[in-house]
Amino acid sequence: MPANRAPALAASIALALLAVLTPGSPAHVTASPAAACPTSTGGAFAHVHASGKWSYGVRTAGKSVERASRERQRLRADAASYRAAASIVTHTEMMNGTHAGAILGGAGECWSSYLPAPAHNDGKDETAIEWSSVWSARAKSVVKLTDRRIRTRQLYASVVRLRERLDGRLGRTVIVMATHLPSDVEGRWSTDDTKVLAHKSALAGWRRLVNRFRERYPTASFVVAADWNLDHKKAWVRRELGRRLGNGLTSAWPASYDSIGTHGHRLIDADWRRGLEVRRAAVRGDVVSSDHRPHEVRYLFR
Repeated sequence: MPANRAPALAASIALALLAVLTPGSPAHVTASPAAACPTSTGGAFAHVHASGKWSYGVRTAGKSVERASRERQRLRADAASYRAAASIVTHTEMMNGTHAGAILGGAGECWSSYLPAPAHNDGKDETAIEWSSVWSARAKSVVKLTDRRIRTRQLYASVVRLRERLDGRLGRTVIVMATHLPSDVEGRWSTDDTKVLAHKSALAGWRRLVNRFRERYPTASFVVAADWNLDHKKAWVRRELGRRLGNGLTSAWPASYDSIGTHGHRLIDADWRRGLEVRRAAVRGDVVSSDHRPHEVRYLFR
C-alpha cells in the first residue's frame, strides 16, 4: 500500500473503535427488549449469513409491479426463517433501499439492525447486520478496508459490537463483522488483476481492523462473515485466508467439508471466528430470493 494511504485507513479504523450507538443513527436499536422478547443467550448462539441479490424485490425493466411485490413477500419470509434459526444475521447486496427494506422492515420488536447509509453509491450500504434481544448493541460502525475501488464502489465492512444478555446482566462481547469481497478472483489469484489486488488489499485492511479491536477488547470473541468469492473447500484458500487475516481467526468450516456449496458447488460464503467453539456449520436449503444458499453456524463460548 502506498504510504499516503495508510493514515486515512488508520483513521477510519480508529473511528470504528469510537463509534457509539446514538439516537437517530442508521441502526434501529431498542435500549431494552420488550417484555415478550428473549433476554438470554444461554452461553450459546447461532449466526446465519445470507448473501443476497440486490435486484430481487425491486421493480426493474421487464418486471411487473405484481411480480416485484411477490418477490418482496418472499424476501420477508426468507428473512423471517433466518431470524427463527439464529440471534445474529448478516446480509450482503443490501445497496437497494427497496430490497433492504423488505428484509429489515418486518423484523419486529425483538430485533434490531444496522445498515450504513450510503454516500454517492460508494459501497457503504453493501452489508447489514441484525441481532435479536438476547444481545445489547454497544457500538456500530462502517469501515473502509482499502482505498482500491471496484468500479465506483469501495470495499467496506459493517461492524457491530454486541454484549450478550444473561437475564438482567451483560455478559461476554462478540464483535460481528461482515463484507462482500470481489468476484472472479480465484483463478487469477497469483496475478496483478485489479479485482485480485483489491481483494488482497481488503484482507489486509480487515487484518488491521481485527487487530485494533483485539487491542481494545482483548477478551472479545469475533464472527467475521463474508461472501469471500473464494471456495473454502480448497485447502489453499483456507491457508491463504488464514495467513492474510491472522489474529488467530479460523474458518468455521471443517477442512473435510465437501457437501453442498453456498453458490453452486462452491463454498464461497463462510464465517471466520475467534474465541468461539463451532458446534455445527451447515448450508441451508435453496432460497428463491437469492442465487446463494445461506449458511448457519452454531457457536459456544469458550
